[in-house]
Amino acid sequence: MNLSAVSSSLGLSPEDSGTGYLSSLYAGPLLFFAAVAACTARERRRLAILLGTVAAAGVLLAMAGAPGSWLRALPFLDRVRYPAKALAWTFFALPMLAGLGADELRFDRDRKRAVFLAAAGMAGLVLLLFSRQPIETRLAEAFGLAALVLLVLPAAAGAPPGSEGRGAVLEAAAALGLLAALFLAGRPVLRFAPESEIRRIVPAVRSLPRFPGPHSDASGNTARPLGSSR
Repeated sequence: MNLSAVSSSLGLSPEDSGTGYLSSLYAGPLLFFAAVAACTARERRRLAILLGTVAAAGVLLAMAGAPGSWLRALPFLDRVRYPAKALAWTFFALPMLAGLGADELRFDRDRKRAVFLAAAGMAGLVLLLFSRQPIETRLAEAFGLAALVLLVLPAAAGAPPGSEGRGAVLEAAAALGLLAALFLAGRPVLRFAPESEIRRIVPAVRSLPRFPGPHSDASGNTARPLGSSR
Protein backbone atom coordinates (compact mmCIF):
# COMPACT_ATOMS: atom_id res chain seq x y z
CA MET A 1 0.00 0.00 0.00
CA ASN A 2 1.35 3.43 -0.92
CA LEU A 3 0.10 7.00 -0.65
CA SER A 4 -1.19 7.06 -4.24
CA ALA A 5 -3.65 4.27 -3.38
CA VAL A 6 -5.28 6.01 -0.41
CA SER A 7 -8.23 7.09 -2.55
CA SER A 8 -9.00 3.44 -3.32
CA SER A 9 -10.24 3.03 0.25
CA LEU A 10 -13.08 5.39 -0.62
CA GLY A 11 -13.82 3.63 -3.90
CA LEU A 12 -12.52 6.49 -6.07
CA SER A 13 -9.83 4.44 -7.81
CA PRO A 14 -10.56 0.72 -7.45
CA GLU A 15 -8.09 -0.15 -10.21
CA ASP A 16 -5.27 1.11 -7.94
CA SER A 17 -5.90 -1.22 -5.05
CA GLY A 18 -4.06 -0.37 -1.87
CA THR A 19 -3.15 -4.03 -1.63
CA GLY A 20 -3.89 -6.69 -4.21
CA TYR A 21 -3.46 -9.39 -1.57
CA LEU A 22 -6.46 -8.10 0.43
CA SER A 23 -8.56 -6.71 -2.39
CA SER A 24 -11.80 -7.47 -0.51
CA LEU A 25 -11.15 -4.73 2.07
CA TYR A 26 -13.28 -1.64 1.52
CA ALA A 27 -13.90 1.33 3.79
CA GLY A 28 -16.26 3.96 2.46
CA PRO A 29 -17.46 7.35 3.70
CA LEU A 30 -19.98 5.73 6.05
CA LEU A 31 -17.33 3.92 8.09
CA PHE A 32 -14.95 6.89 8.13
CA PHE A 33 -17.68 9.37 9.07
CA ALA A 34 -18.79 7.30 12.05
CA ALA A 35 -15.16 6.82 13.10
CA VAL A 36 -14.53 10.58 12.96
CA ALA A 37 -17.61 11.17 15.11
CA ALA A 38 -16.05 9.00 17.83
CA CYS A 39 -13.12 11.42 18.09
CA THR A 40 -15.47 14.24 19.18
CA ALA A 41 -16.51 12.41 22.36
CA ARG A 42 -14.68 13.86 25.36
CA GLU A 43 -15.57 11.03 27.73
CA ARG A 44 -14.17 8.34 25.41
CA ARG A 45 -11.33 10.33 23.86
CA ARG A 46 -8.61 8.09 25.32
CA LEU A 47 -10.25 4.99 23.89
CA ALA A 48 -10.76 6.72 20.53
CA ILE A 49 -7.10 7.76 20.42
CA LEU A 50 -6.00 4.21 21.25
CA LEU A 51 -8.17 2.70 18.50
CA GLY A 52 -7.07 5.38 16.05
CA THR A 53 -3.45 4.55 16.83
CA VAL A 54 -4.06 0.87 16.14
CA ALA A 55 -5.77 1.72 12.83
CA ALA A 56 -2.93 4.03 11.77
CA ALA A 57 -0.31 1.44 12.76
CA GLY A 58 -1.91 -1.10 10.45
CA VAL A 59 -1.76 1.33 7.52
CA LEU A 60 1.85 2.32 8.22
CA LEU A 61 3.05 -1.29 8.47
CA ALA A 62 1.29 -2.19 5.21
CA MET A 63 2.70 0.69 3.17
CA ALA A 64 5.00 -0.34 0.35
CA GLY A 65 7.28 2.68 0.75
CA ALA A 66 8.53 4.69 3.69
CA PRO A 67 7.80 4.64 6.57
CA GLY A 68 6.38 1.13 6.13
CA SER A 69 9.61 -0.24 4.66
CA TRP A 70 11.60 1.33 7.52
CA LEU A 71 9.35 -0.22 10.17
CA ARG A 72 9.51 -3.66 8.57
CA ALA A 73 13.32 -3.48 8.67
CA LEU A 74 13.22 -3.55 12.48
CA PRO A 75 13.97 -6.82 14.33
CA PHE A 76 11.05 -9.29 14.42
CA LEU A 77 9.08 -7.17 11.93
CA ASP A 78 11.52 -8.12 9.17
CA ARG A 79 10.08 -11.65 9.29
CA VAL A 80 6.61 -10.57 8.15
CA ARG A 81 5.97 -12.22 4.79
CA TYR A 82 2.77 -10.42 3.80
CA PRO A 83 2.83 -6.80 5.06
CA ALA A 84 -0.75 -6.28 3.89
CA LYS A 85 -1.92 -8.49 6.75
CA ALA A 86 -1.29 -5.55 9.06
CA LEU A 87 -4.43 -3.96 7.61
CA ALA A 88 -6.38 -6.42 9.78
CA TRP A 89 -5.45 -4.11 12.68
CA THR A 90 -7.04 -1.22 10.80
CA PHE A 91 -10.23 -3.11 10.09
CA PHE A 92 -10.39 -4.24 13.69
CA ALA A 93 -10.17 -0.68 15.03
CA LEU A 94 -12.28 1.19 12.47
CA PRO A 95 -15.59 -0.65 13.14
CA MET A 96 -15.09 -0.19 16.89
CA LEU A 97 -14.53 3.54 16.34
CA ALA A 98 -17.61 3.61 14.12
CA GLY A 99 -19.73 2.04 16.86
CA LEU A 100 -18.54 4.63 19.37
CA GLY A 101 -19.18 7.36 16.81
CA ALA A 102 -22.73 6.22 16.15
CA ASP A 103 -23.49 6.42 19.88
CA GLU A 104 -21.92 9.88 19.98
CA LEU A 105 -24.14 11.06 17.13
CA ARG A 106 -27.17 9.67 18.91
CA PHE A 107 -26.64 11.18 22.36
CA ASP A 108 -24.42 14.25 21.87
CA ARG A 109 -26.33 17.54 22.16
CA ASP A 110 -23.51 20.03 21.55
CA ARG A 111 -24.75 22.23 18.72
CA LYS A 112 -21.34 23.27 17.36
CA ARG A 113 -20.14 19.70 17.10
CA ALA A 114 -23.47 18.63 15.63
CA VAL A 115 -23.24 21.27 12.88
CA PHE A 116 -19.70 20.16 12.01
CA LEU A 117 -20.70 16.47 11.93
CA ALA A 118 -23.81 17.16 9.86
CA ALA A 119 -21.68 19.02 7.31
CA ALA A 120 -19.17 16.17 7.25
CA GLY A 121 -21.97 13.67 6.66
CA MET A 122 -23.32 15.73 3.77
CA ALA A 123 -19.82 15.87 2.29
CA GLY A 124 -19.68 12.07 2.49
CA LEU A 125 -22.95 11.79 0.58
CA VAL A 126 -21.57 14.09 -2.13
CA LEU A 127 -18.40 12.01 -2.28
CA LEU A 128 -20.46 8.93 -3.11
CA LEU A 129 -21.54 10.62 -6.35
CA PHE A 130 -17.95 10.40 -7.61
CA SER A 131 -17.26 6.88 -6.36
CA ARG A 132 -16.54 4.17 -8.91
CA GLN A 133 -18.10 1.48 -6.77
CA PRO A 134 -21.19 -0.28 -8.20
CA ILE A 135 -24.45 1.60 -7.83
CA GLU A 136 -25.83 -0.89 -5.29
CA THR A 137 -22.77 -0.38 -3.06
CA ARG A 138 -23.16 3.39 -3.21
CA LEU A 139 -26.87 3.16 -2.45
CA ALA A 140 -26.19 1.04 0.63
CA GLU A 141 -23.55 3.52 1.76
CA ALA A 142 -25.89 6.45 1.16
CA PHE A 143 -28.68 4.72 3.09
CA GLY A 144 -26.50 4.17 6.16
CA LEU A 145 -24.85 7.59 5.94
CA ALA A 146 -28.19 9.36 5.64
CA ALA A 147 -29.37 7.54 8.77
CA LEU A 148 -26.38 8.88 10.71
CA VAL A 149 -26.96 12.40 9.40
CA LEU A 150 -30.58 12.21 10.53
CA LEU A 151 -29.30 11.24 13.97
CA VAL A 152 -27.35 14.47 14.35
CA LEU A 153 -29.65 16.91 12.52
CA PRO A 154 -31.94 17.68 15.51
CA ALA A 155 -28.96 18.71 17.64
CA ALA A 156 -27.52 20.77 14.76
CA ALA A 157 -30.82 22.62 14.41
CA GLY A 158 -31.01 23.27 18.15
CA ALA A 159 -34.12 21.13 18.50
CA PRO A 160 -34.83 19.04 21.62
CA PRO A 161 -33.58 15.45 21.52
CA GLY A 162 -35.78 12.97 19.73
CA SER A 163 -37.23 9.78 21.11
CA GLU A 164 -34.99 6.90 22.10
CA GLY A 165 -36.84 4.62 19.73
CA ARG A 166 -36.17 6.85 16.73
CA GLY A 167 -32.45 6.98 17.53
CA ALA A 168 -32.23 3.21 17.91
CA VAL A 169 -33.95 2.66 14.56
CA LEU A 170 -31.62 5.08 12.75
CA GLU A 171 -28.53 3.56 14.35
CA ALA A 172 -29.66 0.06 13.36
CA ALA A 173 -30.35 1.29 9.81
CA ALA A 174 -26.81 2.68 9.60
CA ALA A 175 -25.36 -0.65 10.76
CA LEU A 176 -27.40 -2.54 8.16
CA GLY A 177 -26.29 -0.09 5.46
CA LEU A 178 -22.65 -0.62 6.41
CA LEU A 179 -23.05 -4.40 6.42
CA ALA A 180 -24.68 -4.35 2.98
CA ALA A 181 -22.02 -1.98 1.58
CA LEU A 182 -19.15 -4.15 2.81
CA PHE A 183 -20.76 -7.27 1.34
CA LEU A 184 -21.56 -5.67 -2.02
CA ALA A 185 -18.12 -4.10 -2.33
CA GLY A 186 -16.41 -7.44 -1.71
CA ARG A 187 -18.81 -9.55 -3.75
CA PRO A 188 -16.59 -9.72 -6.89
CA VAL A 189 -13.83 -11.51 -4.95
CA LEU A 190 -16.07 -13.74 -2.82
CA ARG A 191 -15.93 -16.87 -5.00
CA PHE A 192 -16.29 -20.51 -4.02
CA ALA A 193 -14.21 -23.13 -5.82
CA PRO A 194 -14.85 -26.84 -5.15
CA GLU A 195 -11.87 -29.04 -4.29
CA SER A 196 -12.26 -31.01 -7.51
CA GLU A 197 -11.73 -27.88 -9.59
CA ILE A 198 -8.66 -26.85 -7.60
CA ARG A 199 -7.01 -30.25 -8.19
CA ARG A 200 -8.14 -30.64 -11.82
CA ILE A 201 -5.35 -30.78 -14.42
CA VAL A 202 -6.26 -28.71 -17.45
CA PRO A 203 -5.63 -30.24 -20.90
CA ALA A 204 -3.05 -27.56 -21.74
CA VAL A 205 -0.59 -28.96 -19.19
CA ARG A 206 -1.61 -32.64 -19.25
CA SER A 207 1.23 -33.49 -21.64
CA LEU A 208 3.89 -31.59 -19.69
CA PRO A 209 5.53 -34.70 -18.14
CA ARG A 210 6.53 -35.91 -21.67
CA PHE A 211 8.97 -33.00 -22.05
CA PRO A 212 12.54 -33.26 -20.66
CA GLY A 213 13.34 -31.27 -17.54
CA PRO A 214 12.34 -31.19 -13.86
CA HIS A 215 8.67 -31.58 -13.04
CA SER A 216 6.71 -31.70 -9.80
CA ASP A 217 4.29 -34.48 -8.95
CA ALA A 218 1.02 -34.04 -7.07
CA SER A 219 2.79 -34.14 -3.70
CA GLY A 220 5.14 -31.31 -4.66
CA ASN A 221 8.28 -33.50 -5.05
CA THR A 222 10.52 -32.61 -7.98
CA ALA A 223 11.16 -35.46 -10.42
CA ARG A 224 13.90 -35.39 -13.06
CA PRO A 225 14.04 -37.43 -16.28
CA LEU A 226 16.12 -40.64 -16.37
CA GLY A 227 19.72 -40.10 -17.33
CA SER A 228 19.82 -36.57 -16.02
CA SER A 229 23.04 -35.75 -14.19
CA ARG A 230 21.95 -32.37 -12.83
